[in-house]
Amino acid sequence: MSKISNMMLPEEVDPQNYQANSPSVEARTDTIYLRPQNVNNNVCSFRLQNNGILDFSKSGVVLQALGNEKHGYIMNNGVGALVDRCVLKFGNVVVANSTNFSGYMGCSRSFVAGDTKRYVDSYTYLTSDIFENRIDSGNTAHDGVGFPGSNNPSYTLLTTDANNGSDGFLPLSLLFPGFTSLDIATFTLNPSMEITIDIVFTSESTFGDRVIRSDASTTFSANTIAENNVLLIQEVVYFSPLRQQQILDSYRQNGFTAVYNDIISTKNDLGDFAQTDPAKRETFDIGGAGKSVQGFLAMTPRTDADISNAHAVPVHNCVGKYGSSSFQNNSFNLIVNGERLLPLDAENMYFSLRASLLGSYIDNDYPQIPKGMYDTQQREGVSDNNYNGKANTCGMKGELSYFGMKLKDCKVNNVPVRLDLYRKQKILDPADPTSDSDKFRCGLTTFLFVKRIFRIDESGMVSSTYA
Repeated sequence: MSKISNMMLPEEVDPQNYQANSPSVEARTDTIYLRPQNVNNNVCSFRLQNNGILDFSKSGVVLQALGNEKHGYIMNNGVGALVDRCVLKFGNVVVANSTNFSGYMGCSRSFVAGDTKRYVDSYTYLTSDIFENRIDSGNTAHDGVGFPGSNNPSYTLLTTDANNGSDGFLPLSLLFPGFTSLDIATFTLNPSMEITIDIVFTSESTFGDRVIRSDASTTFSANTIAENNVLLIQEVVYFSPLRQQQILDSYRQNGFTAVYNDIISTKNDLGDFAQTDPAKRETFDIGGAGKSVQGFLAMTPRTDADISNAHAVPVHNCVGKYGSSSFQNNSFNLIVNGERLLPLDAENMYFSLRASLLGSYIDNDYPQIPKGMYDTQQREGVSDNNYNGKANTCGMKGELSYFGMKLKDCKVNNVPVRLDLYRKQKILDPADPTSDSDKFRCGLTTFLFVKRIFRIDESGMVSSTYA
């Protein structure tokens, strides 16, 4: 891998703190501010400069939305909800393609520690998925998880004037998660290998697409991208001329090869699911045929657009369309090459096992989600305090129930991976459990992480193939 620290001379530069060595004759960083080649409310594109070494973790896109001051960024997405798709290209070679990015970002928040969410991400991405123990007004022993305040934080609210609002920043390593550990020596590239990034913004027709409302009485109105504030910050690392020549000579003699992951995503509509409906079992093709799969993530977000449906509260007032609803049972298995990966039927999977499988994606035992927001059957619930004008912490119990698992070099034949999904609806109205009018609509978004090989050949030309 081409981490910057591996390119340094350890006797001359501290690779863990190279930016602190200032002034330094061995390493320096330049920050380049790039305006988009084109931008409107639907798309934007950038052309990067092929200088030095591109730092993916510190380079990124600045975004802001303009709209009603009672509108706020979605809890676990922030400005990430503005992005539907992004593509990374070297010349005409598509290297990475993040489809359904907003959904992926929602899933990925499962693996972020609470302190990072509170003290870093809330100001970087303008997210507000910060949880703490709250005193429940009913003094119920096990109900006490909620948000620190009663509304979206002020810096996550929209304004009509870009100068009065906050910008959010999305690093390239988040937009293209397979490149988290890969930095590109762009000065070795052939001039024809211009790096471009194309972004498709999320289309919007209701709350939950780009924004939520911070006041229960606010009606929907469209929100627009602050086009004049869109830019890409490119962090470039330079070494001494001698060291850069050594790197160039190495590339010209041997080329450069690295393995990374790309995302294949699918989206389905699961339809309405009433509390009186019997359990549902469905299978879905989710891609990956002929590829090496490294991991799987999925979500079942509520997608109700009907503001009169009380069960659409999380969509309109909190997590938008990027949460994942918990059911009385919500379990899965993967069918790869005609065989089920897990040695149990999907109907018999417990939430604790699901949580452990999700944690395995990053080699952790458990996701960073409060139990009450992961499993609706837990005694640990959510505070009955209002959030954004809605009771019970905006109906968030069981609404962060993402699922997935790690797959290590799982080679798939010419038949796509299939998801076996089993769901049994919970009681939505305890006062009238026989009413078939109590229902909500869900979608299914899946993400397969597939292995690809990135190569810069001896002449500086880029290729990318599936492993």
